[in-house]
Amino acid sequence: MSKASDLAGKQLPTTALTLLMKDGRPQYQSIGGLGAESIFIDAETGEASFSKPPGWKTRFFREAHFYYFTGSWQVTFLLVFSALAALSALTGIYLNILYWKQRMTRRNADNDARNP
Repeated sequence: MSKASDLAGKQLPTTALTLLMKDGRPQYQSIGGLGAESIFIDAETGEASFSKPPGWKTRFFREAHFYYFTGSWQVTFLLVFSALAALSALTGIYLNILYWKQRMTRRNADNDARNP
């Protein structure tokens, strides 16, 4: 932990410490609070290093569901697609009510025709 603090240049508040295998080697992942990046500490050598940024594929799939690829149109796209989803749900509810209303009306008409 002291090597991780030396690497960061300050005493890090560690909120989680995880032992994992990375590239076939056991490493500790020290996750600090206050917006600090995670630091990997090699369990065999004690060497500390910052986590590397993810590749473009990983970053794309992490960010795709937030419409990052739309840039400044992000809010517009989010509102438009949310409105379309709401309209689809409301249309389905309306058609379901209409279907059951017509079905009940026909059933009542059939019963009235049988019992004069």
